[in-house]
Amino acid sequence: MTKLISQPYAGQQDLVAMTNVIRSRPPERLDDFPGILDLEAWTADKEPARQLALWRTEDGVMIGYSIVDSKFNSLWFETIQMNGVIDLEQTAIEKEMLRWGEKSLIEAVQEKRNSPDTGPHEDEEISICVSCRDNFFDRIFLLETEKFEAGTGYTVHLVRPLAKPIPVPQTPLGYVIRPVAESEVEASVALHRAAFGTENMTVEGRRSWMTTTDYEPALDLVAVAPDGTLAAYCFCTVSQADNELTGRKRGWTDPVATHPNHQRKGLATALMLTGAAMLKERGMEEAALGTWSENEAMRNAAEKAGYGVRGKTLFYYKGLGIEE
Repeated sequence: MTKLISQPYAGQQDLVAMTNVIRSRPPERLDDFPGILDLEAWTADKEPARQLALWRTEDGVMIGYSIVDSKFNSLWFETIQMNGVIDLEQTAIEKEMLRWGEKSLIEAVQEKRNSPDTGPHEDEEISICVSCRDNFFDRIFLLETEKFEAGTGYTVHLVRPLAKPIPVPQTPLGYVIRPVAESEVEASVALHRAAFGTENMTVEGRRSWMTTTDYEPALDLVAVAPDGTLAAYCFCTVSQADNELTGRKRGWTDPVATHPNHQRKGLATALMLTGAAMLKERGMEEAALGTWSENEAMRNAAEKAGYGVRGKTLFYYKGLGIEE
């Protein structure tokens, strides 16, 4: 087996090498997560070297990358593919990446526990999570071989053809849909946290979305309530690099969320339709989004906006033998 060296992320040149790994994917997986725009957002983080490793041969040839997210106990890893084929040596390399991810997550948990700012923790076993499309059979086989177990929930991928007529959005009386203002970043983070019931979104993370190459302020939509507060949002994007890679003309209306105080008013559907129309104006042929399998409200809102299911992403878990 080729001897590999793992190195922390060191800058723009490494980002280019990572995007080349994505470009090597077989056609059926070209638009899998993470995409090129996702890598840009990740590497815009204040400390990407703490969560990202690049894998090279001893003579410096780029083989792949691994990303561990200790906030979500998740790992993404990928190796460059020749002719879309995964051979035995590549499988061995990916097993090494899995071990790196498990070790990195354990170290992150222990570091968090040793921090003076960390309070008491619950006695709950920590599991590492790896996700993949339901048609990525080589990855599924690898994870099952490595004792990962499939979770019950999954991400549903929905797509709307933009050639289909786009109805005029029906915005509730007194609500206005417009681009988010620069001064509203903190308010948009508060909206996201309230909508999803989590504090995982940060101001820094939100700003990282806004520093990517293809970020267009006009597509960063919010619905404003009659009292001036942010009621819902829809983050629309077009990744030129991903579209060049896949040959598609696809834009995204994702994520989209509504504050609990403003739900069941049709705001999510109105935002998605507004975003879809704007994407069509920019030459896109389809709009896409993803949502959790159990989020029936969002699936219903997307279906009302003309989206249909195109696939799903599965989540696999493995206990790490430590408690949180």
